[in-house]
Amino acid sequence: MHPAVAPVCEISPSGYVSPTRVVNGSLWRVGGSAIVRNNRNQIIQIAFCGKGGCVGPARELEPVKSGTLVRAEYCTKMITRVYANDVEIYNRMPPTQNYLDQQVITGRHVVLGMFAFSCGLLLVGTLGVRRKADV
Repeated sequence: MHPAVAPVCEISPSGYVSPTRVVNGSLWRVGGSAIVRNNRNQIIQIAFCGKGGCVGPARELEPVKSGTLVRAEYCTKMITRVYANDVEIYNRMPPTQNYLDQQVITGRHVVLGMFAFSCGLLLVGTLGVRRKADV
């Protein structure tokens, strides 16, 4: 078994990803944020929309009214599922840890390829074909 390269999530005996943290509480909106206030009066931001776009399940939470009971599930720090009144409205749950690892490896390969391509362009530009001056 290879060591995990992605943030490690809890894995069930059948190999599927399980949430590492669950937040239950009422949904509230403050500015562009969707927050959950749990029974211990802790406030957890689960989505945000700003000038640069949205983070988390902001679009999926738009039709949900403030005060609705919400359950948010996390895999490490990544929000993976959200339920509103026991109905799943957001699901970004990766199927397995192997899938997460493959995503990280693919991302690394893309970055490495882009770096090699950039170095190649720099080398060609630096060493490029020297033209003789017309006399």
